[in-house]
Amino acid sequence: MGVVLVVAVVLGTLAVVAAGDAARRARGSTRWHGVAAAVAVSAGTAVGAAAFAGREPDVTTSSALTGGVVAALAVAALLFGYYALGAFVRSRRLKVACWVVTLPALYRSASSSSSGSPA
Repeated sequence: MGVVLVVAVVLGTLAVVAAGDAARRARGSTRWHGVAAAVAVSAGTAVGAAAFAGREPDVTTSSALTGGVVAALAVAALLFGYYALGAFVRSRRLKVACWVVTLPALYRSASSSSSGSPA
């Protein structure tokens, strides 16, 4: 599961940064805003549903639902941040550097969850 999560995060964030870059180059075209919004909403919904479905038996439904909503919003906010990186930073080298620097925490999180060790 950890490898799948890392691949999904890497490809998702890269797609959103690329959409932001394309929107910046298109100057005024709103098509790329829709692409970024679709990726963010779908990823957020998937993560929120997974968080709700993976709850422990002793967790109440309302607490699990709250956790799912928080997880969905966090993922959507993260992806919109990556979109902003693509849309507002002009230098492609700086975009790549910022993207690479922010990913190690996600790698560690995914690898620790797949090994079963506590975070």
